[in-house]
Amino acid sequence: MSLNSDPSFPNREQNFEPETQSTHQRTLLVVDDEKVLREIIAKVLRREGYLILEAATQEAATEAVHRSGRKLDLLISDMTLPGEGGGLRLFEELRESNPELRAIFISGRTLEEVCQDGPLPEGTAFLEKPFENERLVNTVREILG
Repeated sequence: MSLNSDPSFPNREQNFEPETQSTHQRTLLVVDDEKVLREIIAKVLRREGYLILEAATQEAATEAVHRSGRKLDLLISDMTLPGEGGGLRLFEELRESNPELRAIFISGRTLEEVCQDGPLPEGTAFLEKPFENERLVNTVREILG
């Protein structure tokens, strides 16, 4: 007798919830002027079930958030972006209207170099480039709780 034909055994198909359901369609914004890196990050996180917005600049990032009409759960941004301020400034700007926003900053520089002017804000994490896909996914899961 197969397990699925036993009425006391729950139907696995009915109780199975794929990984994508556990993200509750959280919205993440990936901002990096390096197109290939941005696309890889977006692809990895889409496979995990996240809704991804992408932008190459601070201005494009702000526009993408407003156009989407969605509440942003997480910003993943390069520390240095074209224009003024970079990722930290973008985070501060977006957090004004969304105080619960979290961020992961990425950079080719070390954390010590990045924090020379002071520590990163609360509710943020840091990944030094290059990083493994698994580390990215784990960091996203940790910071979103």
